[in-house]
Amino acid sequence: MIDNNPTSIPNAPINSDWLKQLPSSIVLLDLDSRIVDATENWLKRFGLKENLIKGKTLSDIFPGLSDDWNTKLQYAKEGLNDIQIMDEVRIENGGMKNFIWYLSPWKDGYGKGLGVVVKVKDATKTKELQLELNRTKNLLNEKGKIARIGSWEYNLQSGEVILSSVVEDIFGVSTKERLNLKQALLFYKRGDSRNRIKTLIEESIENGSSWNENLQLSDRDNQTFWVNTIGRPKFKDGKCARIIGTIQDITDKVLFKEDIHGDSNEKMDYSDIFQYSPVGMVITDYRTGRILDVNDALTIFTGFGKEELLGKLHSAFNIFESLGRKSSIIKQLKNKQSYSAFTVDFTDKKGKSSIVELKGKLIQSTENNTRVLTIVENVTNTKKQIAHLKNQVTEANANIEKLVNFTHMVSHNLKGHAANFSLLLNFLDKETLRKEQSELVTIMRESTENLTGTIKGLREIVSIRNNNKIKKEALVINDYIYKVEQGLTGIIKEEKAKIINEIPDHLKVKAIPVYFESILNNCLSNSIKFRREGKNPVVIFSAEVTDDYTILAIEDNGMGMDLKGNKNKLFELGKTLSANKESRGMGLYLAKYQVELMNGKISVESTLGEGTTFKIFFSNK
Repeated sequence: MIDNNPTSIPNAPINSDWLKQLPSSIVLLDLDSRIVDATENWLKRFGLKENLIKGKTLSDIFPGLSDDWNTKLQYAKEGLNDIQIMDEVRIENGGMKNFIWYLSPWKDGYGKGLGVVVKVKDATKTKELQLELNRTKNLLNEKGKIARIGSWEYNLQSGEVILSSVVEDIFGVSTKERLNLKQALLFYKRGDSRNRIKTLIEESIENGSSWNENLQLSDRDNQTFWVNTIGRPKFKDGKCARIIGTIQDITDKVLFKEDIHGDSNEKMDYSDIFQYSPVGMVITDYRTGRILDVNDALTIFTGFGKEELLGKLHSAFNIFESLGRKSSIIKQLKNKQSYSAFTVDFTDKKGKSSIVELKGKLIQSTENNTRVLTIVENVTNTKKQIAHLKNQVTEANANIEKLVNFTHMVSHNLKGHAANFSLLLNFLDKETLRKEQSELVTIMRESTENLTGTIKGLREIVSIRNNNKIKKEALVINDYIYKVEQGLTGIIKEEKAKIINEIPDHLKVKAIPVYFESILNNCLSNSIKFRREGKNPVVIFSAEVTDDYTILAIEDNGMGMDLKGNKNKLFELGKTLSANKESRGMGLYLAKYQVELMNGKISVESTLGEGTTFKIFFSNK
């Protein structure tokens, strides 16, 4: 019986006739890898002559053999059995063909190595695929070892985490050790990395999401290093059945990156700055919005412990009040990598309300995870101070407006007195009769007293304003109408104006004396000044009393006004509805302003070419 086992070929020197009878394609190589002999089948398969091959190597005969032949031959000489090589060589018809080369050690009867037995078979398609698969696995394994990358799998049903040899080496566990998920997660560094991998696995199971992130591991010797971890969920019957992925040791890459971005010796530890900053800070995951870290200032301010906030959504403590605001923040982060400061109302754990200002920016962690650093600052006192300052500014503006109006009132009233004196002096120059001259001097004397009274009243206003004690008084209306008439004697005489007073002598109004005199002066002077062409001015004073107001009416027969669409314009500063060149748009503005200061109001009715009636409402309170 013929023995087909190449390793059992009889001791050298071999019986060539016996070898040649073997049906297999076999060639014998000595320890120098040179051909000693071959079967007829082998010679025929490659169209070779026996006398031309002895003493040559396989590479001499087949120049295109792959480079790993020498390694494989050496393994066979050292005793390794059944080494398989698929290689392509030229055959008898000149074509190229793939063969499977089986290498085994050639030994004598005492186990001494004599060389290598090489058996050749045609490569079937299945065998080719199998060898290619093995070669790929070996290649991946070799590359995995070099790149420090390996696979892992988490079986949700059994709870077991299966690691490849490379990952076992990265974790520092033995090949016999079996890990569950909890044990496997303990290899991730406590804090950000461990929290993050837990979140990723939870989301992968719940939502089917995958991940590709850089995290930190700590082995059992407390050595910390960086890994890139990739995970993909696999579902069965609609449920996540397992998660598969890879882990690669990227510590060298991270350290290299840190080196090229700055001298690591000079690199600052920003974690202390974050932790001990006097301003509250929050770091959240950009994609999920979950809180990854908070500093001491924030826990003190909010009253929430760190453990109560980590892993929670950013909105867990009402930072984002509405989806609209959240959407705006995300849009800003996408467009400019930061979001502008805004304030929200906040209630801490004890129920104390405050106003906080939030602003933040995207940060890229060393593991290439995108995060959001948010600054949380209590601006309650600042907001109060700003509101107080705004009130002060508003009050100051109001005082400035009052001062301006007071200036207008002073100039306007004095202007009336000056005009009156000018007219009286003209009359006095033209008058020849002593009696008339004496009456004019008397009127001028009374006008001087009125001017003195006006100036005194203005001074009282200044004094009262400084003490903020401006008070209304009960004033006899007719006393002030008479006083105003005396101040306007010149223009009344010149225009031959007729004043009709229908107000009872006892009737009073509650008003500030100087304001009341100014209002009467402006209204009466306007009624005379804007007289109708060819008509002597007639002015009628009347009054009525209601529960809330004492209403003073001043009616004239002057030129009147077209109030359609212009009623409000009539009381604006510098505005006038009259074509009269003397109109400055000052008198009615002051009258309305002063009436409103005394909690009153003023109305007007007028017909163009017929006259005007002003009604002034003085509050009875």
